[in-house]
Amino acid sequence: MVLERILKNEKQILVYNSGTLKFYGNGFVKAIIQRCTRVPGFVKFCKTRHERLKEAFHKAAFENELNAVSDSQLLPLSLFPETKAKTGRAASSVSRLKSRVQDLILCNRWNCFVTFTLDKSKRERNSLDSFDALTRHLKYIRQTRCPELRFMLLLEQHKYGGFHGHALMYLPADFIADEFIVNDNGFFEWLDISSRFGFMSIKPYDGTLKACNYVTKYVTKDLIPGRVLRTSKGLNKAYVIRNLSIGISSNVSNVYRSEYVISVLMPVDSFEFYYNNSDILIE
Repeated sequence: MVLERILKNEKQILVYNSGTLKFYGNGFVKAIIQRCTRVPGFVKFCKTRHERLKEAFHKAAFENELNAVSDSQLLPLSLFPETKAKTGRAASSVSRLKSRVQDLILCNRWNCFVTFTLDKSKRERNSLDSFDALTRHLKYIRQTRCPELRFMLLLEQHKYGGFHGHALMYLPADFIADEFIVNDNGFFEWLDISSRFGFMSIKPYDGTLKACNYVTKYVTKDLIPGRVLRTSKGLNKAYVIRNLSIGISSNVSNVYRSEYVISVLMPVDSFEFYYNNSDILIE
């Protein structure tokens, strides 16, 4: 009886086939169907499902619903096998980070794609503190000389331990003309930054979906979630509508499907076309 009650409660805090729409400021929209998601705030982050059920049994015993339940009388581990919680949390963190990076890219205006490589004679390559200093300097420039500056800096770690950065920036044309030079490799270079931190290359950013995917590919399982993304203040976020019933037909192209989620990212006009032709249903 207790087992049935716990499993019933477990189902009550799960939502199946929950639909979400994300509207981005640059003319894109993303439709997401999560096959099974948990109601926020119910389960502590650090506990596996087996630990939660075991805790619930002990609580039931404390409430006199069972008599003196011992560990041997609890559910066998084989029924609810423990997963590698650390691996699962890491994968989930990377997934959330990639989603956040994509949202920031699509919701904001950028005109520069920048690669930073630290000069070991100026900064410690193996320390994230060097990029903390770079972030502070960019924020100082924004406060004192260029309030229009917007940036999103994503760090990548080499297999030998060092870090380098990839950034999207928005800078006004007159500031670029005053501050940038063309280096020997034919790329723009920002001397105020390169003289303090090392090597950099700056390319124009065209804002296409292909360019967005190119940037998000740097979010990998080898990153350190929580420490690799640095942004300026005031960046736009997606407008999100949750808890919808969404249907996506097989006629819709470029749909990502897995055992956990179905999603499609497309321009608004394509979304409206599919919606008007009943290939995307929303309730």
